[in-house]
Amino acid sequence: MKSIYIIALLIFLHFGFGGVQEEMPNLDNVEIITRHISGRVYMLEATGDVAGNIAVSAGPDGLLLVDTQFAPLTPKIRQALKKIQPGRIKYIINTHHHDDHTHGNSALGASATIIAHDNTRKRLNAMQRTPLPHITFKDRISIYFNGEEIDIVHYPKGHSDSDVVVYFRKSNVVHTGDLWNSGIWSFPFVDLDAGGTIYGMLCNVKSLIDSVPEDAKIIPGHYAASDLSDLRRTHNMLIETIDIVRSKKAKGLSLDQIKREGFPPKYDAWGTAYTNAAAWIENIYQGLAVHNGGKHFQNLDDRNIEGSDW
Repeated sequence: MKSIYIIALLIFLHFGFGGVQEEMPNLDNVEIITRHISGRVYMLEATGDVAGNIAVSAGPDGLLLVDTQFAPLTPKIRQALKKIQPGRIKYIINTHHHDDHTHGNSALGASATIIAHDNTRKRLNAMQRTPLPHITFKDRISIYFNGEEIDIVHYPKGHSDSDVVVYFRKSNVVHTGDLWNSGIWSFPFVDLDAGGTIYGMLCNVKSLIDSVPEDAKIIPGHYAASDLSDLRRTHNMLIETIDIVRSKKAKGLSLDQIKREGFPPKYDAWGTAYTNAAAWIENIYQGLAVHNGGKHFQNLDDRNIEGSDW
């Protein structure tokens, strides 16, 4: 990831979540790369990872998109869609409310039905974004489109309070939104101000591992399409890094002291993109405050976290 994109995305992450966005990454040289994932599902990826990945379902019923990136990228997105299949976008599913996944609703969603979680609509409304989702839900909803069942499932209190995961059942593809970013480019980011929680992120990743078919293709919120083995690596990282910060905080170390000590050398290659080790340590440290210092999770090593009170 080029440094210009890292800087731009850091600015966006700092300003873009609390309300009206004050800054947008420079999108002038961004290109849209199309990748066929499986069955009727494609992925549209913005170069430099400057925006969230889009999933596309193309078939006899038309086009369905999962997320819309930034509105200025719409002409390039439309060009990519025409090469997959000409036609009208009938549905847009938003995985959560953040602008790098929803800002393009205004341009791509003019004639589409937008589906999202209840909290996504509430947050987009607070951010004065239009159009707002037309169909919302609390826990899960299914639609049948292009010959397959598409399940949209809410995973609470993870990256945010509005996260959903989209399962394309016949194509055997899953779009996780920002509950997961593939590879080791970036440590996670939990939006604590938008209802996200550190342990919610951990629980949700574990739940994904338990529910995603072993041979499924996974489209993450950011970076390359991947699979369960990559997701398991992230889960192990979450368990270890959260426990490191929790244990050191319990011993009385300050945030600066924990940052200086950092993580074990095995994580030196992680976090070269927008969330580095220091940022993830701070995210965990701040997130522990809403969990009584992490007392709900004193034994993370047993992996027995599902159903915990987070």
